[in-house]
Amino acid sequence: MKKLIGRLKTAINYALSQKQRVYQIFDHGEMPLDNNHDEQQIRPTTIGRKNYLFTKSEVGAKANAMWYRIIQTAKLNKLRVREYLEYLLEAFAWTDQPDWKAYLPWAPEIQERFCITN
Repeated sequence: MKKLIGRLKTAINYALSQKQRVYQIFDHGEMPLDNNHDEQQIRPTTIGRKNYLFTKSEVGAKANAMWYRIIQTAKLNKLRVREYLEYLLEAFAWTDQPDWKAYLPWAPEIQERFCITN
């Protein structure tokens, strides 16, 4: 019984310590109550990461992770991913010193050109 009371006390103290963080939901109504949407968005990346666990080189693994980041970021910014990737590959093939900020998914020119809603 003492063990159960000790665990209950620990749980109550933890809940009280998190009270301020939980109450932020009431201050910011746009905050989601859970992160299920985000978890679903990264699922393909997570599955791919497990599949590539035994990549033959560290450089290959880093390159793979970079592509996953680019693709997922493009999806989160509602871009037509294939067209955006083609544009990036073509643009970077012709320059040694690209202006990286101009190619980011949230850059106005990129949004205007590749956003799904356009």
